[in-house]
Amino acid sequence: MANPKFVIRSADAWAMYGLSNLPPFSVAGSVGILAAINREQGSNVLARQVTLGIPGGSPGDTLYNTAIVLTSVANQGYKGTYTFRYNRVSLTVPFQGKDMTLTGTYADVYSALSAINAKFGIALEQRDVVNSSIAVAGGQFTLVVSATSIYYTAGTQVVINAAPSFA
Repeated sequence: MANPKFVIRSADAWAMYGLSNLPPFSVAGSVGILAAINREQGSNVLARQVTLGIPGGSPGDTLYNTAIVLTSVANQGYKGTYTFRYNRVSLTVPFQGKDMTLTGTYADVYSALSAINAKFGIALEQRDVVNSSIAVAGGQFTLVVSATSIYYTAGTQVVINAAPSFA
């Protein structure tokens, strides 16, 4: 079958599974959104077959706070684009009830991502957070969600405590 149309049966594929059934936070957002689509569609769309746009608001939509456009890659089995609507969550959700202390020496947020992911059991990608230098004034730094995050609501933030060995 040459170039079947890229079709999703339901615009609320992610949301219909409910917040508790979102892909786990230990799965990167770009992987998780494709998993949600594949679950809804009963398909196996691969990352190489589509590109993900930048998540944005969903104006006029009272059910979902986010829309993202998936565009098929030429000659990869699909064609066309699709706008997928779902709800992003606050970055505070995966950090609830956890010790917010991180140990290590990092120049900026991006260089600390591996340690943050390992410590907190999440899978933040560079597209999820604003990169800034880590100046540990008062023993803390703030992790801020960027507008390009797939899972997390832009602008939400958490404060991470720096252990004494953090320089």
